Amino acid sequence: MRFSLKLLETDSQFRKLALEQLSKEVKKVLDSAIPQIKNSVQNLIKQNIMSEPEYSSLTSSQGKLRLEFGIDNTMMVDMAIDNIVNTVNITLKPVKIANVGLTGGFLLTAIESDELQMISKSFAQMTEKGVSLEWLRWLLFEGASPIVRGYDVSFSNNNPYSRTGGAVMVKVGRKSWRVPPEYIGTVKNNWITRAIDKTDEAITKIIQAEIENKI
Repeated sequence: MRFSLKLLETDSQFRKLALEQLSKEVKKVLDSAIPQIKNSVQNLIKQNIMSEPEYSSLTSSQGKLRLEFGIDNTMMVDMAIDNIVNTVNITLKPVKIANVGLTGGFLLTAIESDELQMISKSFAQMTEKGVSLEWLRWLLFEGASPIVRGYDVSFSNNNPYSRTGGAVMVKVGRKSWRVPPEYIGTVKNNWITRAIDKTDEAITKIIQAEIENKI
């Protein structure tokens, strides 16, 4: 007994139907992978930020940036990092049928400069004299610009006038205090951007691994 099968659709129609079904399956896989990808990427960026020399200088008891900025509560550094990392987002670009097959992918949005500006201002410290110390904004955006004119930092242990006990601002004539040169940052090149730039290859591996786990 012989059977014959005849396709009612043309090759192009069959191809379109196959791609439509495949696109639905691909979208399911990508949708299910996004939450874990986002979490893994945020953790990776946070680890990289905390691995940069600025972090230890801001949080160590004798860290240069901690003493010069007068940071008496280093928990605010970790809180600032959490706020920064939480702005990182992963969204799915629509899966579409194209001449070559399917197109789509992921869109990673990571820490726009205006978001950093807002976060940095929210973590400014107020001194007893009502002066706002915008330590994070200085570190990320001010570069080598003079910040406190006519003053510089004097290091001394157990100084009763120091918030950290290790440094105070003193008048020095025409000299001005600025962020230490080894830590300066600008809009396009700062502590956070340098940390993120080091994650490109690792992020690609995270996305690939999570998609493979969902297939």
